[in-house]
Amino acid sequence: MVNISSGAAIKPYSGWSVYCTTKAALDMLTKTIAVEQEGKNSNLKCMAIYPGVVDTAMQKQIRKTPKKDFNDVERFISLKKNKELFTPNEVADKIVTLITEDKLPNGAIYDLRDAKF
Repeated sequence: MVNISSGAAIKPYSGWSVYCTTKAALDMLTKTIAVEQEGKNSNLKCMAIYPGVVDTAMQKQIRKTPKKDFNDVERFISLKKNKELFTPNEVADKIVTLITEDKLPNGAIYDLRDAKF
C-alpha cells in the first residue's frame, strides 16, 4: 500500500489546516497499519511517499491564489518559474522503482527528494 502524503504533514502552511492535518493523519495511518501487520503472516507492506512539489492541477490552482489568502503563494510561483517542479511521470517512475526494488521498509515515510537513483 503506497499512500501519497506530503511535506505538509510536517510543515504547516497558513490556510492549509485541513490539507496539512489530513496528510499528517495519513502518515500515522501508514505507521499504524505497518505495526498492525507485524507478527502476522501477511505480505502487506504500507508506506507513505512525499513526492515533492509536483506540477499538477492543484499546483496551478495554488499559484492563482491571492497572497491575502495564502501567504506562501510566491514560493509556489517561483518553483514553477524556476522549473523546480516534478512532473507526475517523474514521481510515478521513482515510486515504481522504490516498490519493485523493495527499497523501503514497512511503515516508511519517505521523501522522494531523498532518492539516490
